[in-house]
Amino acid sequence: MNKVVFGPQRPKIEYARQLAALPWRVSEAGVIEVLMVTSRISQHWLLPKGWPMSGKTLQQAAAQEAYEEAGVTGKVRRKPAGRYTYDKLMKDGSMVPCTVVCFGMKVGKELPEWPEASQRLRQWFPLSDAAGTVFEPDLARFLGSEELQQKLRA
Repeated sequence: MNKVVFGPQRPKIEYARQLAALPWRVSEAGVIEVLMVTSRISQHWLLPKGWPMSGKTLQQAAAQEAYEEAGVTGKVRRKPAGRYTYDKLMKDGSMVPCTVVCFGMKVGKELPEWPEASQRLRQWFPLSDAAGTVFEPDLARFLGSEELQQKLRA
């Protein structure tokens, strides 16, 4: 018996999984601020992120990325703050669709020196402005969501 399919069929896209830290703090004025870093090549603002690491939980790997890329340490929340997708440009020129799982990290210490300090800039942005600084549309959606503000304030 043949199956009848209505409408166009879309191929299932396999997404690679990455993780990110969402370093944040509350300013003296009570404003939630997030720490963004620039990418090494395009210099676009983004969150410290990377691939899962052998022997580390996703939260531990997110903390490691925050230290290496942004020079901050702090307490990483157990549950993800959210997710976003983007297309990662690989060294060979290919694009890999990625889902990035983001873990909030309340910053305890901002270090004057860190491993990637010579390769990246870092800057604090009010959460309300962060979405307007990023290049990736789905990261902008995530940063601008009411749900994220509620999770960080909880």
